[in-house]
Amino acid sequence: MIRLILFAIIVVIACILSLPVWLCMWIIHFFNQDLTDRIAFVFIHTLCTVEIFIAGTRLTVEGEENLSTGEPVLYIMNHRSLFDIIIMYKLLSEKTGFIAKKELKKALFLAQWILLNHGLFLDRENIREGLKTILRGVEYIKAGFSMAIFPEGTRNKDKESHTSLLPFHGGSFKLAEKSGVPVVPIAFYNTENCFENHKPFIKAVDVKVRIGEPVNLSELSQEDRRRIGPYFEELMQGMLDSFEA
Repeated sequence: MIRLILFAIIVVIACILSLPVWLCMWIIHFFNQDLTDRIAFVFIHTLCTVEIFIAGTRLTVEGEENLSTGEPVLYIMNHRSLFDIIIMYKLLSEKTGFIAKKELKKALFLAQWILLNHGLFLDRENIREGLKTILRGVEYIKAGFSMAIFPEGTRNKDKESHTSLLPFHGGSFKLAEKSGVPVVPIAFYNTENCFENHKPFIKAVDVKVRIGEPVNLSELSQEDRRRIGPYFEELMQGMLDSFEA
């Protein structure tokens, strides 16, 4: 219970601090947009780092050298917990926008910070609007921002296995296909035990993260590019299965 209370207190403090920070960012962006972007990233990175500490989440990370170090990429991750985004922002050291489901717009505090970090909200039920969102993401990538997306489209609630995946949506990879950037697969293991498996409590657990090597789509065979969703689903499945090998 104490972790949940402390976690909530940090969120409340962050909400209060956000108001003056947003005002400063609004003023600064007239003179230095890069500084505004940096402030937005540092704020969310620091918040997520503190929340991971408060939650007692013990991270074991493999392949950190595969995180982007300046050049934009498309990160893809499996999705089993709200902690996935928190952990991801803690790991990152550069500006990255998340493609989140449209329902997160209702979380006004979180939604605003997603937008300020060049994130977007995807409506998978509206093909036309979904395409517009993807194309906007491509523009962000070409402007130098990495993007991150959960190709499963929604959170996997399977309680029988830590390693199962929902089918990957091929449209998620349009961000890389249309911008020409590499795809970096990231596998999260045991994040659902941070919170989802025992709501409303937050538990201190061991979470494993494996960051795969960047994959250049142009180097894949024509067959693999045609079935891009299943290709990366199989790749991610192998990464997850290795946690229990």
